[in-house]
Amino acid sequence: MNMAGDHISMPAFWTREFGDWASFAATKEMVQLALDAALMWSNLAVDLKQRLRDEDHQQAA
Repeated sequence: MNMAGDHISMPAFWTREFGDWASFAATKEMVQLALDAALMWSNLAVDLKQRLRDEDHQQAA
């Protein structure tokens, strides 16, 4: 399962893998899990971006 490589929306991915997205019933716990995961990925992106900047500065020196 590689959503990044699929370039499709979550509803399309879910429907392809598990069945009709419209029949999917979210819970409060699932929403919190999604929010936590989004924050983690955001923090990772910021960290990686900073590392790239640091590498660029080191190579320029």
